Amino acid sequence: TQDDFEKTIEVCKKVGFADIHCFEYSKREGTVGARLKELPHSVKKDRLNRLLALKKELREKYLDSFIGKELSFLPEDEEDGYTVGYTGNYVKVYVKGDLGEDFAKVRLKEKYGDGCIAEIINQ
Repeated sequence: TQDDFEKTIEVCKKVGFADIHCFEYSKREGTVGARLKELPHSVKKDRLNRLLALKKELREKYLDSFIGKELSFLPEDEEDGYTVGYTGNYVKVYVKGDLGEDFAKVRLKEKYGDGCIAEIINQ
């Protein structure tokens, strides 16, 4: 119901999730949801867009909370001249240059793309 959806939005805001995985609902036979009344596509699309906007807002706040902090991160890949990896709390980190494959201590400087640019403190 619309009321259930509004409560979901409020819970997401209250919890302050780091990220939200969301998608437009589609009926799946054999599930409880398959017995529910089908909603118009416009309602499903509107709800998804609202959740995606909230996801972006909450992700921005989450990333902001780590700017200036020192964290440990594990390099995983290389993208456009950056070594890319993740911190233990799942912040995607971009560091200039090749760091190899060992954990590194970094300070997050600013948001960038879907994560943060960081500087190396030590390796």
